[in-house]
Amino acid sequence: MPDPTLSRDTLFTQSLNHKNTKFLPADTTVAKTIFTAGVRGSIVTAFTLSTDETAANSLILSEVDRGTSYHKDKIALASSTPYGTDGTNGELDILALLDGTRNDGNGNKAYYLSPGKSLQAAMGTTIANTKTVTIKIQAEDF
Repeated sequence: MPDPTLSRDTLFTQSLNHKNTKFLPADTTVAKTIFTAGVRGSIVTAFTLSTDETAANSLILSEVDRGTSYHKDKIALASSTPYGTDGTNGELDILALLDGTRNDGNGNKAYYLSPGKSLQAAMGTTIANTKTVTIKIQAEDF
């Protein structure tokens, strides 16, 4: 939760911030910036993954603070389980699995990012040819 001693402008969100990032086989295991906090910080309220990949893999998440990357979490992606692309399985809720989330004022999972920070993701192994992984983030900027 933001520091209650800050001004009202930093306690109430000012704008929505959406970001979609796609990983392709050509991206190999290179990290990509998947979200950057607003100038007053941000609260991530939705963070999902969809893929048609059926091989086991992992999503490696890092938080970047002023150019230095810090390992945040490693989320296992089960084999034979496409998420959100097969009409049966829904998108994988990364926010529910992410280490360091807190509940917002309504009891929902949320992840807070301070100004100057960003989130990066990389695949643990290169995804199969013709497959994709899509990460969707919905946030609010303070």
